[in-house]
Amino acid sequence: MSLIYNHSLKNFSKNKKKIFFRDINYEEFSGSDCVKNINRIEIFLKKNDIKNLAIISKNTINWPLWYIAADNCCSNIFIINPEFNYKIISNIIKKNKIQLIVRNLNLNNSSISSNRIIKYKNLNYSEIKDRNDIIFTSGTTNDPKGVIVHESAFIFVANTLIKKFNMSNNENELLTMPFFHSFGLTRLRCILLSGSRSIISDGLKSFPEIFKISREYRITGLSLVPAGIIIIKNLLRKKITEFSKNIKYFEIGS
Repeated sequence: MSLIYNHSLKNFSKNKKKIFFRDINYEEFSGSDCVKNINRIEIFLKKNDIKNLAIISKNTINWPLWYIAADNCCSNIFIINPEFNYKIISNIIKKNKIQLIVRNLNLNNSSISSNRIIKYKNLNYSEIKDRNDIIFTSGTTNDPKGVIVHESAFIFVANTLIKKFNMSNNENELLTMPFFHSFGLTRLRCILLSGSRSIISDGLKSFPEIFKISREYRITGLSLVPAGIIIIKNLLRKKITEFSKNIKYFEIGS
């Protein structure tokens, strides 16, 4: 059913001038920009018959667009921590017959033609009835373990959280948790399904820029682990009230 894709494209097409994604460098994508770039990625994926795709990248403004396009075109999306060493990543790619590796999704370095394509013969996807995200955790042995999350499961969780937080399409959530972890990816799905806006950052290491952009673009939602809360508290001190005055909801992960 590709619900992430369907809901996202519907929201983007309906609100072509609305800014949906913004990063701390003030790069931004309107609904019209999102549709154009997602269509471009879709054409590429379908032309090369990509069914197994891996995203190996830190948070960037382009990350959601690849994820949305792959939701419609691919059977499996492998979400891999870019900080894994080369040997681990190489083993994951070989064992799972990953056809396309998407890396370094910076706004000015996102040429889809530069991504690595591997051709496998006789891949059979006819029995797959549910699109999967496979997230690789650190694991307790040498090789990280791939946790399969079915579309029906992650859609249910995202919709439950949207209802719990009473999220509308007017939210503006700060997304700093890595999309290659379940917490960060769940928050991204909530944004996509609700038609909300987001400010995307690769963690809190650039917090001065995050605070600066928060003064101009009202942040209504936060999602952080407890350590992140302490970091913000220590950095802001007396300015914490200014930063948090518009926040409606706050999800704390572990």
